[in-house]
Amino acid sequence: MMKSESRSILKHAMTILWGQWAVMSFGLIDAAVAGRYDTDALAALSIGTSIYITIYVTLMAVLQVTLPIFSEHLGAGRQSKLAQLVIQSCWIWLALSIAGALALCFPDALMRLTQVPEQPQALAKDYLLFMAMNLPLVLLFRLFASLCQSLGTPQLVTKIQILALILKVPLAMWFTFGGWGLTPMGLMGCALSTLLIQSIMLAFAAWAFTHHEAFIQFDFFKQKWRIDWSGIREIIRLGIPNAITSAVEVSSFTMMALFIARMGPSATASHQIAASMAAFIFMIPMALSVAASARFSYWIGAKETGHAREVLHIAYAWIIRLGLATASIFWLGSTLIAQLFSSQDMVTSKASEMLVLVGFFHLGDALQVMGFFLLRSLRVTWTPMLVYTATLWGVGLMGGYQLAYGSQQTALSNDPSSFWYCSAIAMMISGLALGGLLIRAIDQSALGKTQRKT
Repeated sequence: MMKSESRSILKHAMTILWGQWAVMSFGLIDAAVAGRYDTDALAALSIGTSIYITIYVTLMAVLQVTLPIFSEHLGAGRQSKLAQLVIQSCWIWLALSIAGALALCFPDALMRLTQVPEQPQALAKDYLLFMAMNLPLVLLFRLFASLCQSLGTPQLVTKIQILALILKVPLAMWFTFGGWGLTPMGLMGCALSTLLIQSIMLAFAAWAFTHHEAFIQFDFFKQKWRIDWSGIREIIRLGIPNAITSAVEVSSFTMMALFIARMGPSATASHQIAASMAAFIFMIPMALSVAASARFSYWIGAKETGHAREVLHIAYAWIIRLGLATASIFWLGSTLIAQLFSSQDMVTSKASEMLVLVGFFHLGDALQVMGFFLLRSLRVTWTPMLVYTATLWGVGLMGGYQLAYGSQQTALSNDPSSFWYCSAIAMMISGLALGGLLIRAIDQSALGKTQRKT
């Protein structure tokens, strides 16, 4: 049974991974294209992306909790309840989209607070206007993806995402550098290509939602599309602490990017390379965590505690193996990776140093995301928020700031690597702490009680 479960999780995870990598490649492509266009464009992209990601990830986290909720109801055989929760999720999506788009249109206060230099501000603001239009589309597609993953049909999402990647490369280059009668648009070309492709992705998702047998069985359009506050509360009860936790995590890296912006375009560009790669390889443990938590929640809903415990063992065995393998690539190939993104020696030299630290950072990141997703399946969300706040803001962000800008001069003063040193330590502490919380939560749940009886 364990081998069968392991194959099921890995197959699900690989399908998700290819799709997530396709989407994450959007950011890597934009970083590479903007970096080749000029350093100012890459610096503005770093600032704009940091603000956009903070808002997007925070709002997405509210919708992300639908995955274990949908999976648990499916495991328990409550299809009609699942259909109603999908509808309530759409109402939540509408409210989140309006709030997020408004925040992206007015980023001035945050830029002033973090003392972002004047030069890249105007370009970053223009970029964020495009992202404000893109946000509702991305959030709705994220909800569609959660539904597909809970129903065991992630391949639908992956096919759309890979098609989008195929379109992204030529469109980003064409819009940015111009040609064939089109005037070069610079960084705005990257933003416009993302907006256009996200619209295409959502169009394909809408077709699948209305025609694929996995969705037709629920008769969504025969349901009553009115607000049901009990359903909304079920999602929000997990969604709010999940969003706060995600906001703490991503805002620490947003603030990192904005603080590093003070060091100049070269430091900002180097950091953007390291941050882009950290986000790219994060998709490996993220995909495995999504697949494992979907199966974990399904078996919890079906009250099959033995199968649920098997999922836990499989998940951590693979997360450790893959984390070590991925980190090793960065320890050995940091210089080569940095040179893929920039031809400027000053940028690649500093990026190479930070990519070594990204390898250490990834180990803790892999542990924490698995612990976080499995804790969420057990409805434990508030304590992880406190762990994230203490480690990522306290150790990572504040520690990095003190090393970089503190009164005491060190080898890392005014060096962007200072933030990555502290963030790597913070992430490892977080990963180990969440693992401990998971052990305690399992012991207090039905899983632990069943194990003690046997």
